[in-house]
Amino acid sequence: MRNLSLYLKNRKLNYEKLEKFGFIKNNGLYRFEKNIHNDEFKVIISFSNDKQESKVIDLLSNDEYILVDTKTSGTFVGTIKNEYESLINNVIEQCTDLNIFKCENSKYVINYVKEKYDTELEFLWEQYPTYGVLRNKTNHKWY
Repeated sequence: MRNLSLYLKNRKLNYEKLEKFGFIKNNGLYRFEKNIHNDEFKVIISFSNDKQESKVIDLLSNDEYILVDTKTSGTFVGTIKNEYESLINNVIEQCTDLNIFKCENSKYVINYVKEKYDTELEFLWEQYPTYGVLRNKTNHKWY
């Protein structure tokens, strides 16, 4: 079982987006299942208030396929691992919102600028994913 809390650093789950993506809500737990690798394996991703986790199940044996969480692997395990990682990253990208600003004043300013000037934060640097800028729509200058 993989803990997904590191994937959610500076991100906040959007429960509406989770449901649109295909997660099923049951007693406060959002759960998503998808078969991968020609329906030989199943990925299960779960989110609740106290845990965020995922795992891969080998459908032939119905056991957890723990090799996807090892550091070294061969071609076959690498293929499964890549499909697994891709699915997790897709869920994080499509079902979460950035939550890099913890201070209420920062959130207020960003919401104010969004409502007043219809301006969204832009994140321009891959190596600094939490550094955002606001840009004037007319002259493209940052402010």
